Amino acid sequence: MKKPSLLLVGYGRFGSFAAHILLGRFSVHVLEHRRGVRLGPSLKRASIKDLDRFGIVILALPAHRLEAFLRRYGQRFRPGAFIADVCAVKDAPSKWMKRHLPEDVSFAGLHPLFGPDSAATGVRGHTVVVCRGRTTPACHRRLLSTLRKFGLKAVETNPVIHDRSMASTLFLTQFIGSILPPRMVSDPPPLATPAWQHLSLVAWRAAGNSPELLEELYRYNPFCAICLRHLKNNFHRESCRLEALVWKFSR
Repeated sequence: MKKPSLLLVGYGRFGSFAAHILLGRFSVHVLEHRRGVRLGPSLKRASIKDLDRFGIVILALPAHRLEAFLRRYGQRFRPGAFIADVCAVKDAPSKWMKRHLPEDVSFAGLHPLFGPDSAATGVRGHTVVVCRGRTTPACHRRLLSTLRKFGLKAVETNPVIHDRSMASTLFLTQFIGSILPPRMVSDPPPLATPAWQHLSLVAWRAAGNSPELLEELYRYNPFCAICLRHLKNNFHRESCRLEALVWKFSR
């Protein structure tokens, strides 16, 4: 049976990982603007002029490139096509797709809560967030059915709730991991406690992600600024408390 064709726009770290997974059920074509990027086996290279050939398109672009791409090329998708982005923020991409895609093109926002490291042995059992955009009931059912065929758990929510949750989970852990000493990943102490081991894992996961992830979360998810402000206030309060305690008992 011939596999349906799918266009993957973007072949970065997550895009190349996703392409390998999608090959299980689709004939995957890749649109990648960077010259010299070699595609994996069984992948076919596509160009901008091919945009209207595909009924299913996954936008694996970073948020800072996504709106510019949609603004420039959004009208080239064919009527009846289904478009999904996989950014770690969902409210802004949802608005961009609504603004720049034709009315006869369906779209939804997806956020896989896993990546090349956490799903190194396979995606089965992992979670993908689904933010329904402009889709018919039948199209939405097909999307959920396809995700289940990959063994994924689909959690439906709206973009604002998603972004608020990601600020206190993904952004918070990514930020804390990025400021922990690099030696936590490569040089464990001889008397490591269980809590230290948990922190080491946070540092290791953060080191495995591009700094771009943290920057884009903060730039396009307004709840991240609120989360960071609370974190800074708590840090300052606890630091002052401890310093006052030391001063009190040193008198």
